[in-house]
Amino acid sequence: MNKTKLYGILAIILLLINVAMGVFILTAKDKQPPMRENGPKKLIMERLAFDKEQKKEFRVMVRNHQEKMHEHREALMQAKVHLHQHLKGDNHADIDSLTTAIGHIHSEMEALHYAHFLDIKAICKPEQMNNYILLVDDLKDIFEKRRAKPRRKGR
Repeated sequence: MNKTKLYGILAIILLLINVAMGVFILTAKDKQPPMRENGPKKLIMERLAFDKEQKKEFRVMVRNHQEKMHEHREALMQAKVHLHQHLKGDNHADIDSLTTAIGHIHSEMEALHYAHFLDIKAICKPEQMNNYILLVDDLKDIFEKRRAKPRRKGR
């Protein structure tokens, strides 16, 4: 086998690998990873002692809530980018409207959280309501720990 033939075969193999990786990446983007059963989701299911049916309904509720929150986080990011672009120039006329829009998105996000926990309450059985009330008392701590990230040195 001469070098030309060997290089041709290697080029074809590399091309096939690239095509396979491209197909994998394009198809993997559409699939969401399975919902992890840890963190707040697990804690809520355990503290409220959900049965199988409640867990199933709760998982659907969480998925829907996460999708809505993702949309709002995207809108928030776009609004902040738009606001920050004004730092480059001298036109600061619509800063108030941009910051009001950012505040409105934050307000909508809090309303979504509130509605989400009302939905959780709705699937609780009467004997679970005391645990729900205790859970509500601990919400700040549950989600504060989750969001707390160590700061980098020098900041």
